[in-house]
Amino acid sequence: MFIGLILLSCSSEEDPIISPPDPGPNPVIVKPSFTKVARLLFKAPQEDYVMVLAHRGGFVNTPENSILSIQNSTDLGVDIVEFDVQLTKDNKLVVMHDTSINRTTTGTGFVSDYTLEELQQLKLLSPNGTLSNENVPSLKEALLYSKDKMHLFIDKGHTYLDLIYLDLLDTNTVNQTLVGGTLTWFQFNNQFSDLVGKINYIPRAGSGQSLEYINSFETGMNPLGFFPSCDLISSNNDAFKGIKETNKWLFSTTLKGSNCSEEILNNETIWNWEIAQGIDGIFTDKSEDLVTFLTSKGLHDNE
Repeated sequence: MFIGLILLSCSSEEDPIISPPDPGPNPVIVKPSFTKVARLLFKAPQEDYVMVLAHRGGFVNTPENSILSIQNSTDLGVDIVEFDVQLTKDNKLVVMHDTSINRTTTGTGFVSDYTLEELQQLKLLSPNGTLSNENVPSLKEALLYSKDKMHLFIDKGHTYLDLIYLDLLDTNTVNQTLVGGTLTWFQFNNQFSDLVGKINYIPRAGSGQSLEYINSFETGMNPLGFFPSCDLISSNNDAFKGIKETNKWLFSTTLKGSNCSEEILNNETIWNWEIAQGIDGIFTDKSEDLVTFLTSKGLHDNE
């Protein structure tokens, strides 16, 4: 008995029971898609990979431009989430497509009529118009939620480019965020010359753009990609040929309202056509279907 107690005592001294460390906050689970996009985005595009860009957060089954929509897109293996931003009464950026809040929230009026705090008292509506538990996210909230988790494309961001950049800096998300806009190189350099080389600006190029428009950005900024319209792609004019010769990422849309709409044409028909034209990333309202389609063609291996 005495010997047993001694052995037990020795065992306790040599092998103390150690409580597991406090894991702290739940760690961000980095999807293979984020890792791959982070690796590819600042290189020349690859022929065997086409990116999926979820329009307005990827809102088919979730409230438009919500934190929940970003999470849903992450779960589906989307590469980049797209959204627009608007400015509140107290000069805060929020994730919202329309200038009005009537269509997507329980409120009425314009984003600019509300402070951020007032706007976040409202709820977002689901795609079928029913009430959700989601609030209007500020840009900073969306950036923090997506940090090291999902790449972002802020479309038509040229209006608030300086404010966007401040939020990107504050959240350390500059390298995982693209900002699309319609400024010419002269306008960009005149208004935001201090942001050249600091922000990932993607020039949009419509059917009326010239080769000089493309070349001016190539010389002045060397962007990592361009956003040609469906009409420009269809024309196959010197401007679009010039874009393709840059060997940069080409993002384009198959959204409602364009001549390449998924609502008008068969999904696979338009997706195949854009890929054949050299498009490397497709904006879509049908993220899950596009991920499945590209994966079946060997064009979306996220490993």
